Amino acid sequence: MAVTPTHQLTDKQLRFSYWYVSHKLKLRRYLIIFLIVLSCALWLYAGWLGVFYIIGIPAEQTMINRLVTTGAYIQPQIEALKPSPLQIGEVKVLGGENSRYDFISQIRNPNAQWLATFDYQFADSQNQAAIKHGFIPPGEEKYLLDLGHDEAQGKLVISNLQWQKFSNSDYVKNDKYRFTISDDRFIAGAQAGEPNRLVFNISNDSAYNYWQVGIQAFLYSGGNESAVNYIAITQLKAGEKRPVEIDWNYQLPHIDSYEIIPELNIFDNSNIMPVGQ
Repeated sequence: MAVTPTHQLTDKQLRFSYWYVSHKLKLRRYLIIFLIVLSCALWLYAGWLGVFYIIGIPAEQTMINRLVTTGAYIQPQIEALKPSPLQIGEVKVLGGENSRYDFISQIRNPNAQWLATFDYQFADSQNQAAIKHGFIPPGEEKYLLDLGHDEAQGKLVISNLQWQKFSNSDYVKNDKYRFTISDDRFIAGAQAGEPNRLVFNISNDSAYNYWQVGIQAFLYSGGNESAVNYIAITQLKAGEKRPVEIDWNYQLPHIDSYEIIPELNIFDNSNIMPVGQ
């Protein structure tokens, strides 16, 4: 006769086994009831979703039709996200070298996070002016220049305008546009035939080496722009201090002030020289 080895079970295990055997039928019945309730709840939820979907079909179709035909729902949002147009000032004509004329026009970008790049042309009556590539950083003002025209009148034409959004524009400017102008002075020609000179040092205080940095130079007489010039400095390295001289080889009025403006598209990474070059 076999003997059940109950001596290997603890009292707790024996009590649980007894309770399970005694309530086995009730537990099975409770499980069945739970599964039935869960199934009913899932079917009710699925039915509610189906009714909601059927009810919403006409409204959804109406919305789709309006979006396709008029865009009435999204047009205000689209307009709010678009950058505001550039603000363009009048064209000013300044006397240049060899009886030629220099054109300048001030533009402003009112958008705090949008870089504008474009082509521009100061077109004369023959529409023969060269097309140049320009840019204006977010939230800034600058001058567009074109030097050495035969005619004393021109119209600024901007084309191929493109916008690029930068949410960190202030950080990029503080990081990359770091130039110091020092030891600057204007030296007027002492007599006819001698050049008028603007001399200064420019220091690149950023951590970047630049292939090219432009410099706009303005001379003022009586508070008005009297002369303008532009040069490009090549391979200006981080920490470098370089002497610069800009000449005007024609007669100027009395110059009482001047302005030196480094020009750099800080968002153009192709203008950054690789380390070691």
